[in-house]
Amino acid sequence: MAHQVAYNAALSRIGFNAQAIAALQANGLDSVRDLINLEPKDIEQVLKIVRTGPPPLAVPFLAQRRLNIFCFWATRRNRLGEAIEPALFTQAAIETYGTMMSISTASVDEENIVKAPAEYKTGSKWKAFKEGAIAYLNGVKGRHDIPLAYIIREDAVPLPNQAYSSEHQRLIAITPL
Repeated sequence: MAHQVAYNAALSRIGFNAQAIAALQANGLDSVRDLINLEPKDIEQVLKIVRTGPPPLAVPFLAQRRLNIFCFWATRRNRLGEAIEPALFTQAAIETYGTMMSISTASVDEENIVKAPAEYKTGSKWKAFKEGAIAYLNGVKGRHDIPLAYIIREDAVPLPNQAYSSEHQRLIAITPL
């Protein structure tokens, strides 16, 4: 019950009125977990249903934008094994994850500037191949913009409470294998 109240409060904070919240819940968006892996086109479809009713409801553009950010926030934090409590989705989170979402969608079309290492062959120099593979995996991002280097990190167990020199290093260190 408390989780539902916190979820409704989060939806209210991002611009949905009580009728719109009820309509979202009638369409299956009952908790933060329901937002995981929803894409902007999915939100657009749900809000199209909400807007056409019955009864037809007005949903502000910024509420839709923030709901997309809420979905991105929930998906990313879930993937990293971080808490997805609705109370954590604050104005600061909206701003941070909104920027991350914009950067993420803008970088989708960018080509990888680091070349993949040549195939390793017996007799080749291992150190050069290893360094090339590490550089390549640091430059390639997978789903949710997580560098693929996380799959070859030395510590198998994520250490989420440590300080890291960059977001890149944090993602490599804490992403569950």
